[in-house]
Amino acid sequence: MLKSPEYIIIPQQVFLSSEIRQSDKVLYGAIYWFHSMKDGVCFASNSALANAVGISDKSIQNSLTRLEKYGLIKRTETGKKRKIVPLVGFNKPSSNDEPSSNDDTNLRQMGTQPSSNDEQSIIKSNNKEHYIKDDLFLAKEENRLPLDKKLPIHRIVAFYTLLWKEIYGTPYMVDNWGKLGKNFKSILENYTEYQIAAFIITHFNWHSLSGDNNFTYEKLRDAGFPLDWIPYNINQYTAYLQNTVGIDMQNNEEVKKYVNEYIRNLK
Repeated sequence: MLKSPEYIIIPQQVFLSSEIRQSDKVLYGAIYWFHSMKDGVCFASNSALANAVGISDKSIQNSLTRLEKYGLIKRTETGKKRKIVPLVGFNKPSSNDEPSSNDDTNLRQMGTQPSSNDEQSIIKSNNKEHYIKDDLFLAKEENRLPLDKKLPIHRIVAFYTLLWKEIYGTPYMVDNWGKLGKNFKSILENYTEYQIAAFIITHFNWHSLSGDNNFTYEKLRDAGFPLDWIPYNINQYTAYLQNTVGIDMQNNEEVKKYVNEYIRNLK
């Protein structure tokens, strides 16, 4: 039986592309791991890939088709085996940390431009794992999280994923976008994206002694810090932020400063 990936690692230019679905990015990361583990060869079947990333065989086939369309993978037949070759990987950075010409071409093909602020990147695992943090916060729009997503709910999930990955090390997968959008509809209408981001931070760091045995940090942790629990805990999170953390939740600049500083302090 083929061993499942011990980790899923996604090249920066794939991770930052707004054109590629989140599930496709995760699948690419799994393919890249199988490829690296097998010394340049990935023979994983659709079933093995489905098991690795937690989606159906049919979804895997559709995802592979999209990845091939974007020029991210190449599928070939070797005897009775199918080989999948990931075409975007990690390159050793040059002395001036400029992207290679191949990376630049791939970025343009996927609709993502190389960053001019590479020196602000946080690079982990001997230059093999890239997490761009400062560049995510360059937009100047007052009440909008400056993440590379078009819809508010997508920006909220992208922010949530930053904190999720700090704990679990893998991207967060949304099972039902329709249900999630319905759950968040009310707070998206009544709170700014920065305020919601502050609630998300509290969600992952809840240690309030509220006396409510039905709502404890342990319960949140054991349940996996569910994203769709946040709308139901807004009042408690607001009270915690104002009374314990000491933030005026009506002061937009104060809330923005709190959220941005938290992100910059992530490991």
